[in-house]
Amino acid sequence: MLPIKITQHAAKQLKHIYEYSIKNWSQEKAKEYISNLHKTISLLAQSPSIAMQYEKDICYFPSQSHIIYFIQDNKKMIVLTVLHKSCLPSNDPILQK
Repeated sequence: MLPIKITQHAAKQLKHIYEYSIKNWSQEKAKEYISNLHKTISLLAQSPSIAMQYEKDICYFPSQSHIIYFIQDNKKMIVLTVLHKSCLPSNDPILQK
C-alpha cells in the first residue's frame, strides 16, 4: 500500500463534506460517510490501477456522491481534491495547475 498524503485543499473539502452532512442528516451519518471516503482512499492506495485517468498524471475514482482526484507514483498517493459528482472538475483550481 502506498503512503497517503491528503493535500490541505482536499482536507478542507472533506471537512466541508462532514459539516454539510451533519447539518443535513446527522453526526452519525456524517461519520459514516467520511469513513467510507477514507476507505475508498485506502483502497486506491492499495490498488491505484482501478482508478480512471482524468488528465496527464491525475486519476479519479467515484465514492458515494463524490469523486476523489489524486496523483500517485511509486512512493506515495496524493489526494488533490474531493468533488461532489455534480461539480465540474474544470472549476476546481487544484486541477487546473
